[in-house]
Amino acid sequence: MDLALLSEFFMYMTGINILLYVVIMVLIRNYGKKFIGFHIRILKLKDTSKDELELLTLRVMGRYKVLILIFNLVPLLALHLMSS
Repeated sequence: MDLALLSEFFMYMTGINILLYVVIMVLIRNYGKKFIGFHIRILKLKDTSKDELELLTLRVMGRYKVLILIFNLVPLLALHLMSS
C-alpha cells in the first residue's frame, strides 16, 4: 500500500468521523431533551438520573472527539508530512 492511497483512506475516514460527530452534536443541541427523555423511557431510569445521562452523553462525545484527533487526524497529518 503506497502513501497516497493510505493518505486518501485516512482523509475519508477523518471526514466521515468529523461529519458524524457534527451531526450527533447538532441533534443533541437541538433535540437534547427529547433524546434524554427517550433514553430514560427505554432504559427505565428514574427522572433523577436525567442530569447524569446528560453528563454521560457529553463525556462520550468528548472522548469521541479526542479519539478522532488521535486515530484519524494525527496519522493523516503524519502521512501528509511524509509524502511532501
